[in-house]
Amino acid sequence: MTEPSALIDPSELNSYLTSRGWRREGSWRGAGVWALESSGRLLVPDLVEFSDDNELVAEAVRKLAGLEERSQREVLQDIAEPMVDSQYFRTHPETPPGTTPLPSGVRALNGVHALMSTAARTTEEGPRLLFEGRRSATVDDFLHRVILGTARPGSYVFTARVPSIASDPAQLSLWEGDKASIRQAQLPGRVVLAQLCHAVEAAQTTARQALDLRASEGRERLDSFDEQVDQGISANLCRALGDLGGYARDQPFEIGFSWARGLPSQEPTEPVAFSGPMSAILSRAADDLERLAKSGHARIVGQVETLNLRTGEEPKIKVVGDFRPGGREAYQRALWVIVSRSQYEEAIQAQRAGWWIDAEGRMVTANRRREMRPTRFDIRRG
Repeated sequence: MTEPSALIDPSELNSYLTSRGWRREGSWRGAGVWALESSGRLLVPDLVEFSDDNELVAEAVRKLAGLEERSQREVLQDIAEPMVDSQYFRTHPETPPGTTPLPSGVRALNGVHALMSTAARTTEEGPRLLFEGRRSATVDDFLHRVILGTARPGSYVFTARVPSIASDPAQLSLWEGDKASIRQAQLPGRVVLAQLCHAVEAAQTTARQALDLRASEGRERLDSFDEQVDQGISANLCRALGDLGGYARDQPFEIGFSWARGLPSQEPTEPVAFSGPMSAILSRAADDLERLAKSGHARIVGQVETLNLRTGEEPKIKVVGDFRPGGREAYQRALWVIVSRSQYEEAIQAQRAGWWIDAEGRMVTANRRREMRPTRFDIRRG
Protein backbone atom coordinates (compact mmCIF):
# COMPACT_ATOMS: atom_id res chain seq x y z
CA MET A 1 0.00 0.00 0.00
CA THR A 2 1.33 3.45 -0.92
CA GLU A 3 2.01 5.65 2.09
CA PRO A 4 -0.14 8.86 1.95
CA SER A 5 2.94 11.07 2.16
CA ALA A 6 4.21 9.46 -1.04
CA LEU A 7 1.35 11.14 -2.88
CA ILE A 8 2.50 14.61 -1.81
CA ASP A 9 4.28 16.69 -4.42
CA PRO A 10 7.54 17.96 -2.85
CA SER A 11 6.85 21.41 -4.29
CA GLU A 12 3.61 21.52 -2.25
CA LEU A 13 5.53 20.51 0.85
CA ASN A 14 8.10 23.24 0.17
CA SER A 15 5.27 25.76 -0.21
CA TYR A 16 3.77 24.60 3.08
CA LEU A 17 7.11 24.99 4.88
CA THR A 18 7.49 28.53 3.56
CA SER A 19 4.00 29.44 4.79
CA ARG A 20 4.90 28.17 8.27
CA GLY A 21 8.05 30.24 8.58
CA TRP A 22 10.63 27.62 7.55
CA ARG A 23 13.59 28.88 5.50
CA ARG A 24 15.65 27.01 2.97
CA GLU A 25 19.30 27.18 3.96
CA GLY A 26 20.86 25.24 1.11
CA SER A 27 21.01 21.73 -0.32
CA TRP A 28 22.46 18.40 0.67
CA ARG A 29 22.76 15.52 -1.82
CA GLY A 30 20.06 16.97 -4.05
CA ALA A 31 17.56 17.71 -1.27
CA GLY A 32 16.66 21.10 0.18
CA VAL A 33 17.72 21.82 3.77
CA TRP A 34 14.92 23.62 5.65
CA ALA A 35 15.28 25.19 9.12
CA LEU A 36 12.94 26.84 11.64
CA GLU A 37 14.56 28.53 14.65
CA SER A 38 15.21 25.80 17.25
CA SER A 39 12.99 23.20 15.59
CA GLY A 40 15.86 21.52 13.78
CA ARG A 41 16.17 20.80 10.08
CA LEU A 42 14.26 18.91 7.43
CA LEU A 43 15.46 17.40 4.17
CA VAL A 44 12.96 17.73 1.32
CA PRO A 45 13.73 16.71 -2.27
CA ASP A 46 12.78 19.15 -5.00
CA LEU A 47 11.56 16.27 -7.18
CA VAL A 48 10.79 12.60 -6.69
CA GLU A 49 13.59 11.12 -8.81
CA PHE A 50 15.28 8.50 -6.68
CA SER A 51 14.06 5.54 -4.67
CA ASP A 52 14.58 7.20 -1.28
CA ASP A 53 12.93 10.55 -2.15
CA ASN A 54 9.52 9.37 -0.93
CA GLU A 55 11.14 8.27 2.32
CA LEU A 56 12.54 11.78 2.81
CA VAL A 57 9.08 13.28 2.23
CA ALA A 58 7.51 10.81 4.68
CA GLU A 59 10.15 11.55 7.31
CA ALA A 60 9.64 15.32 6.87
CA VAL A 61 5.88 14.91 7.37
CA ARG A 62 6.40 12.79 10.49
CA LYS A 63 8.72 15.40 12.00
CA LEU A 64 6.33 18.23 11.12
CA ALA A 65 3.42 16.42 12.77
CA GLY A 66 5.48 16.00 15.93
CA LEU A 67 6.64 19.62 15.98
CA GLU A 68 3.14 20.94 15.35
CA GLU A 69 1.58 18.47 17.81
CA ARG A 70 -0.87 17.31 15.17
CA SER A 71 -1.61 14.07 13.42
CA GLN A 72 0.18 13.27 10.16
CA ARG A 73 -3.21 13.12 8.49
CA GLU A 74 -3.94 16.74 9.40
CA VAL A 75 -0.55 17.91 8.19
CA LEU A 76 -1.02 16.03 4.91
CA GLN A 77 -4.44 17.62 4.48
CA ASP A 78 -3.00 21.11 4.89
CA ILE A 79 -0.22 20.35 2.41
CA ALA A 80 -2.61 18.89 -0.16
CA GLU A 81 -5.28 21.59 0.23
CA PRO A 82 -3.62 25.01 -0.09
CA MET A 83 -6.98 26.83 -0.44
CA VAL A 84 -8.60 25.61 2.79
CA ASP A 85 -8.67 27.56 6.07
CA SER A 86 -8.73 25.50 9.24
CA GLN A 87 -9.70 26.18 12.84
CA TYR A 88 -9.40 24.31 16.08
CA PHE A 89 -11.48 24.59 19.23
CA ARG A 90 -9.54 23.28 22.23
CA THR A 91 -11.64 22.45 25.29
CA HIS A 92 -10.38 21.35 28.70
CA PRO A 93 -12.79 18.86 30.25
CA GLU A 94 -11.83 17.24 33.54
CA THR A 95 -11.30 13.87 31.88
CA PRO A 96 -8.22 12.10 30.43
CA PRO A 97 -6.68 13.77 27.35
CA GLY A 98 -8.50 12.94 24.14
CA THR A 99 -11.81 12.34 25.93
CA THR A 100 -14.76 14.47 27.01
CA PRO A 101 -18.04 13.80 28.84
CA LEU A 102 -20.90 13.34 26.39
CA PRO A 103 -22.96 16.33 27.62
CA SER A 104 -19.93 18.63 27.44
CA GLY A 105 -18.98 17.31 24.00
CA VAL A 106 -22.48 17.87 22.64
CA ARG A 107 -22.61 21.38 24.09
CA ALA A 108 -19.19 22.25 22.65
CA LEU A 109 -20.11 20.90 19.22
CA ASN A 110 -23.30 22.95 19.28
CA GLY A 111 -21.12 25.93 20.19
CA VAL A 112 -18.91 25.37 17.13
CA HIS A 113 -22.00 25.15 14.92
CA ALA A 114 -23.47 28.32 16.46
CA LEU A 115 -20.20 30.23 16.05
CA MET A 116 -20.02 29.37 12.34
CA SER A 117 -23.69 30.17 11.83
CA THR A 118 -23.44 33.49 13.70
CA ALA A 119 -20.32 34.55 11.75
CA ALA A 120 -22.07 33.73 8.47
CA ARG A 121 -25.22 35.64 9.48
CA THR A 122 -23.14 38.61 10.61
CA THR A 123 -21.37 38.61 7.24
CA GLU A 124 -24.65 38.37 5.33
CA GLU A 125 -26.97 40.54 7.45
CA GLY A 126 -24.57 42.85 9.24
CA PRO A 127 -23.85 43.04 12.99
CA ARG A 128 -26.78 42.98 15.41
CA LEU A 129 -27.46 42.40 19.08
CA LEU A 130 -29.45 39.21 18.55
CA PHE A 131 -30.03 36.99 15.52
CA GLU A 132 -33.47 35.42 15.48
CA GLY A 133 -35.55 33.45 13.00
CA ARG A 134 -34.50 30.98 10.38
CA ARG A 135 -31.15 31.08 8.64
CA SER A 136 -31.06 31.96 4.96
CA ALA A 137 -30.27 29.41 2.26
CA THR A 138 -26.95 31.23 1.78
CA VAL A 139 -25.94 30.63 5.40
CA ASP A 140 -27.06 27.00 5.21
CA ASP A 141 -24.94 26.56 2.09
CA PHE A 142 -21.91 27.89 3.96
CA LEU A 143 -22.50 25.57 6.92
CA HIS A 144 -22.62 22.57 4.59
CA ARG A 145 -19.15 23.53 3.33
CA VAL A 146 -17.68 23.40 6.85
CA ILE A 147 -16.01 20.00 7.31
CA LEU A 148 -15.38 18.68 10.81
CA GLY A 149 -12.17 16.73 11.31
CA THR A 150 -11.12 14.16 13.87
CA ALA A 151 -10.30 15.25 17.41
CA ARG A 152 -6.66 16.06 18.14
CA PRO A 153 -4.61 14.70 21.05
CA GLY A 154 -4.34 16.94 24.10
CA SER A 155 -7.45 17.89 26.08
CA TYR A 156 -10.27 17.59 23.55
CA VAL A 157 -9.96 19.48 20.29
CA PHE A 158 -12.58 19.92 17.59
CA THR A 159 -11.23 20.80 14.16
CA ALA A 160 -12.98 22.37 11.19
CA ARG A 161 -11.94 23.08 7.62
CA VAL A 162 -13.52 25.60 5.25
CA PRO A 163 -12.66 26.34 1.59
CA SER A 164 -11.24 29.87 1.48
CA ILE A 165 -13.19 31.00 -1.55
CA ALA A 166 -16.63 30.32 -2.95
CA SER A 167 -17.13 28.12 -5.98
CA ASP A 168 -16.86 31.27 -8.09
CA PRO A 169 -13.42 32.80 -7.27
CA ALA A 170 -14.60 36.19 -8.56
CA GLN A 171 -16.87 36.43 -5.53
CA LEU A 172 -13.84 36.83 -3.28
CA SER A 173 -13.60 40.43 -4.52
CA LEU A 174 -16.76 41.11 -2.49
CA TRP A 175 -14.55 41.02 0.60
CA GLU A 176 -13.03 44.34 -0.38
CA GLY A 177 -15.97 45.55 -2.44
CA ASP A 178 -19.67 45.96 -1.82
CA LYS A 179 -20.37 43.70 1.18
CA ALA A 180 -24.11 44.15 0.64
CA SER A 181 -23.70 42.09 -2.53
CA ILE A 182 -22.54 39.13 -0.44
CA ARG A 183 -26.18 38.62 0.47
CA GLN A 184 -26.89 37.70 -3.12
CA ALA A 185 -23.92 35.38 -3.55
CA GLN A 186 -22.29 32.35 -2.01
CA LEU A 187 -20.42 33.35 1.14
CA PRO A 188 -16.63 32.97 0.69
CA GLY A 189 -15.19 31.01 3.60
CA ARG A 190 -12.30 33.43 4.18
CA VAL A 191 -14.72 36.36 4.60
CA VAL A 192 -16.81 34.50 7.18
CA LEU A 193 -13.82 33.19 9.13
CA ALA A 194 -12.16 36.62 9.19
CA GLN A 195 -15.40 37.97 10.65
CA LEU A 196 -15.41 35.18 13.23
CA CYS A 197 -11.76 35.79 14.13
CA HIS A 198 -12.33 39.51 14.75
CA ALA A 199 -15.50 38.87 16.79
CA VAL A 200 -13.76 36.23 18.93
CA GLU A 201 -10.89 38.62 19.67
CA ALA A 202 -13.36 41.38 20.58
CA ALA A 203 -15.22 38.98 22.88
CA GLN A 204 -11.97 38.00 24.61
CA THR A 205 -11.00 41.64 25.19
CA THR A 206 -14.46 42.61 26.44
CA ALA A 207 -14.74 39.60 28.77
CA ARG A 208 -11.33 40.39 30.27
CA GLN A 209 -12.32 44.03 30.80
CA ALA A 210 -15.57 43.00 32.47
CA LEU A 211 -13.69 40.70 34.85
CA ASP A 212 -11.12 43.42 35.64
CA LEU A 213 -13.95 45.87 36.39
CA ARG A 214 -15.65 43.35 38.66
CA ALA A 215 -12.39 42.82 40.54
CA SER A 216 -11.80 46.55 41.01
CA GLU A 217 -15.37 47.70 41.74
CA GLY A 218 -16.81 44.55 43.29
CA ARG A 219 -19.80 44.50 40.93
CA GLU A 220 -20.44 43.03 37.52
CA ARG A 221 -21.08 45.26 34.51
CA LEU A 222 -22.06 43.61 31.22
CA ASP A 223 -23.00 46.74 29.26
CA SER A 224 -19.53 46.80 27.68
CA PHE A 225 -20.61 43.89 25.47
CA ASP A 226 -23.39 45.78 23.69
CA GLU A 227 -20.90 48.57 23.00
CA GLN A 228 -19.02 46.12 20.76
CA VAL A 229 -21.83 44.98 18.47
CA ASP A 230 -20.09 46.57 15.48
CA GLN A 231 -17.17 44.20 16.11
CA GLY A 232 -19.45 41.19 15.69
CA ILE A 233 -20.40 40.60 19.32
CA SER A 234 -23.98 39.37 19.72
CA ALA A 235 -26.01 37.34 22.17
CA ASN A 236 -25.58 34.37 19.80
CA LEU A 237 -21.80 34.70 19.67
CA CYS A 238 -21.43 35.03 23.45
CA ARG A 239 -23.66 32.01 24.09
CA ALA A 240 -21.76 29.91 21.55
CA LEU A 241 -18.44 30.84 23.15
CA GLY A 242 -19.79 30.00 26.58
CA ASP A 243 -20.82 26.56 25.30
CA LEU A 244 -17.16 25.80 24.60
CA GLY A 245 -16.55 26.16 28.33
CA GLY A 246 -18.03 22.76 29.18
CA TYR A 247 -21.42 21.67 30.41
CA ALA A 248 -21.32 24.18 33.30
CA ARG A 249 -19.80 26.83 31.03
CA ASP A 250 -16.94 27.45 33.47
CA GLN A 251 -13.93 25.75 31.86
CA PRO A 252 -11.12 27.36 29.82
CA PHE A 253 -10.91 26.93 26.06
CA GLU A 254 -9.09 28.40 23.08
CA ILE A 255 -9.75 28.95 19.40
CA GLY A 256 -7.03 28.86 16.75
CA PHE A 257 -7.06 29.90 13.10
CA SER A 258 -4.80 28.60 10.35
CA TRP A 259 -5.14 30.47 7.07
CA ALA A 260 -4.76 28.77 3.69
CA ARG A 261 -1.32 29.40 2.24
CA GLY A 262 -2.80 29.67 -1.26
CA LEU A 263 -4.58 32.88 -0.27
CA PRO A 264 -2.19 35.14 1.69
CA SER A 265 -3.74 36.69 4.77
CA GLN A 266 -2.93 39.35 7.34
CA GLU A 267 -5.38 37.83 9.81
CA PRO A 268 -4.09 36.87 13.29
CA THR A 269 -2.63 33.40 13.75
CA GLU A 270 -2.15 33.36 17.53
CA PRO A 271 -4.79 31.30 19.36
CA VAL A 272 -7.42 33.24 21.29
CA ALA A 273 -7.60 31.86 24.85
CA PHE A 274 -10.47 32.17 27.33
CA SER A 275 -10.25 31.37 31.04
CA GLY A 276 -12.97 29.58 32.99
CA PRO A 277 -14.30 32.85 34.50
CA MET A 278 -14.39 34.34 30.99
CA SER A 279 -16.54 31.41 29.81
CA ALA A 280 -18.98 32.06 32.64
CA ILE A 281 -19.19 35.80 32.06
CA LEU A 282 -19.75 35.27 28.32
CA SER A 283 -22.75 33.09 29.12
CA ARG A 284 -24.19 35.76 31.41
CA ALA A 285 -23.50 38.40 28.77
CA ALA A 286 -25.46 36.31 26.25
CA ASP A 287 -28.49 36.31 28.58
CA ASP A 288 -28.14 40.05 29.17
CA LEU A 289 -27.87 40.89 25.47
CA GLU A 290 -30.90 38.74 24.64
CA ARG A 291 -32.99 40.39 27.39
CA LEU A 292 -31.87 43.79 26.15
CA ALA A 293 -32.67 42.98 22.52
CA LYS A 294 -36.15 41.71 23.39
CA SER A 295 -37.06 44.48 25.83
CA GLY A 296 -39.85 46.73 24.58
CA HIS A 297 -40.52 48.79 27.71
CA ALA A 298 -38.09 49.29 30.59
CA ARG A 299 -37.16 51.30 33.62
CA ILE A 300 -33.79 52.31 35.01
CA VAL A 301 -33.01 53.95 38.33
CA GLY A 302 -29.44 55.09 38.83
CA GLN A 303 -26.84 57.80 38.48
CA VAL A 304 -25.47 59.59 35.46
CA GLU A 305 -22.13 58.18 34.35
CA THR A 306 -21.63 59.84 30.95
CA LEU A 307 -23.08 62.84 29.12
CA ASN A 308 -23.18 62.92 25.32
CA LEU A 309 -24.12 66.03 23.36
CA ARG A 310 -22.94 65.89 19.76
CA THR A 311 -23.83 68.19 16.90
CA GLY A 312 -26.63 66.75 14.78
CA GLU A 313 -27.58 64.11 17.38
CA GLU A 314 -30.16 63.99 20.13
CA PRO A 315 -28.73 64.50 23.63
CA LYS A 316 -28.04 61.26 25.50
CA ILE A 317 -26.97 60.27 28.99
CA LYS A 318 -25.63 56.96 30.25
CA VAL A 319 -27.31 55.91 33.47
CA VAL A 320 -25.83 53.19 35.71
CA GLY A 321 -28.17 51.48 38.12
CA ASP A 322 -31.04 49.02 38.44
CA PHE A 323 -32.40 48.13 35.01
CA ARG A 324 -35.80 46.46 34.82
CA PRO A 325 -36.75 45.29 31.29
CA GLY A 326 -40.43 44.65 30.64
CA GLY A 327 -41.36 44.43 34.32
CA ARG A 328 -38.87 41.61 34.97
CA GLU A 329 -36.49 41.42 37.90
CA ALA A 330 -34.07 44.34 38.03
CA TYR A 331 -30.32 43.91 37.64
CA GLN A 332 -27.30 46.19 37.45
CA ARG A 333 -26.24 47.61 34.10
CA ALA A 334 -25.67 50.87 32.25
CA LEU A 335 -28.07 52.17 29.64
CA TRP A 336 -28.09 55.09 27.24
CA VAL A 337 -31.18 57.27 27.65
CA ILE A 338 -32.25 59.71 24.91
CA VAL A 339 -33.32 63.00 26.50
CA SER A 340 -34.54 66.47 25.59
CA ARG A 341 -32.26 69.48 25.88
CA SER A 342 -33.91 70.56 29.15
CA GLN A 343 -33.59 67.02 30.55
CA TYR A 344 -29.95 67.03 29.52
CA GLU A 345 -29.37 70.20 31.56
CA GLU A 346 -31.07 68.53 34.51
CA ALA A 347 -28.83 65.50 34.06
CA ILE A 348 -25.73 67.72 34.27
CA GLN A 349 -26.91 69.00 37.64
CA ALA A 350 -27.78 65.48 38.77
CA GLN A 351 -24.31 64.22 37.91
CA ARG A 352 -22.64 67.09 39.81
CA ALA A 353 -24.84 66.67 42.87
CA GLY A 354 -24.94 62.87 42.88
CA TRP A 355 -28.71 62.81 42.40
CA TRP A 356 -30.50 59.80 40.96
CA ILE A 357 -32.33 59.46 37.65
CA ASP A 358 -35.59 57.50 37.47
CA ALA A 359 -36.48 56.99 33.79
CA GLU A 360 -39.08 54.76 32.19
CA GLY A 361 -40.02 54.35 28.56
CA ARG A 362 -39.73 52.54 25.26
CA MET A 363 -36.58 50.73 24.16
CA VAL A 364 -35.40 51.60 20.64
CA THR A 365 -32.48 50.56 18.44
CA ALA A 366 -30.05 53.30 17.44
CA ASN A 367 -26.77 52.54 15.68
CA ARG A 368 -27.27 48.82 16.52
CA ARG A 369 -27.47 49.74 20.21
CA ARG A 370 -30.55 49.48 22.44
CA GLU A 371 -31.39 52.78 24.09
CA MET A 372 -34.34 54.15 26.04
CA ARG A 373 -36.63 56.90 24.84
CA PRO A 374 -38.34 57.82 28.13
CA THR A 375 -41.98 58.71 28.61
CA ARG A 376 -41.19 59.57 32.24
CA PHE A 377 -37.99 61.23 33.42
CA ASP A 378 -37.61 62.16 37.10
CA ILE A 379 -34.75 63.47 39.21
CA ARG A 380 -34.44 62.13 42.75
CA ARG A 381 -32.80 64.92 44.71
CA GLY A 382 -31.15 64.58 48.06
